Amino acid sequence: MRICSAMEPRLDLVVLKSYERDVIANRNILAHAREVEVDGTPALESRRDGELIVRHDQSMLELRHTLRQQRTALEMVCDSVKSYFSKAMHKDS
Repeated sequence: MRICSAMEPRLDLVVLKSYERDVIANRNILAHAREVEVDGTPALESRRDGELIVRHDQSMLELRHTLRQQRTALEMVCDSVKSYFSKAMHKDS
């Protein structure tokens, strides 16, 4: 039985559509970053596909905000799955 096909669009699932870009891609960038100084301010520098990527305080604040959104969306999905199976198990009892 396909559970998800019967579900209506939900905000948590919309947020998770960008998980690959928002979480995985940023994780990969930061995994290979090195600390540098840009205009006297500490920053992280990395390369992806030959492109120089620099993360500074403001971009890290934005990333933390995005990670919190993604975490909340994942928690909502987990809660929904737990609730569904809890109901299903009680129904079969």
